[in-house]
Amino acid sequence: MIDGFLDIRQVIKVNTYCESPVTFGVNEIAWLDFLAGCSAVKEGRNYLSVSDIVTANKVYIKLVNTDLDSLIRSL
Repeated sequence: MIDGFLDIRQVIKVNTYCESPVTFGVNEIAWLDFLAGCSAVKEGRNYLSVSDIVTANKVYIKLVNTDLDSLIRSL
């Protein structure tokens, strides 16, 4: 399942930037694993399910799309 999300990200990067995408960073993969783990813990499980992986990717995309500069200024 995780590999499927990585493939989708690669296609989006190629279509967006019209060039070969940068390798998906190890730190980003670690963050996705962490977010998926948080989702599993929140649901009271000690294993990852498909819904945890989907939730992790949705949260990651929200974080990436957040305009941090304006968010910090509003504080």
